[in-house]
Amino acid sequence: MANTQSAKQTATANRPPSPEDRGADHGNETHEVKEGETLDDIASAHKVEPRTVQRLNGIKRPDLIWPGMVIRIPRRDPHTPKG
Repeated sequence: MANTQSAKQTATANRPPSPEDRGADHGNETHEVKEGETLDDIASAHKVEPRTVQRLNGIKRPDLIWPGMVIRIPRRDPHTPKG
């Protein structure tokens, strides 16, 4: 039983906080990850840099996102050139 609890604590510790846990989003949008989406796909669809989404959500490894995960997306990315 200790192993199960430890595994759950580890999994929870590696996840970014849920939108409810973060409080005010300061103008950010949210996106629920769908099956087959990558961080690059999501960032591109919202016209932001993947590294910005990664930093905003505390994602250490962009290949470890999963369906149902809710991530914050900045409404405007200061690193993306206007155009």
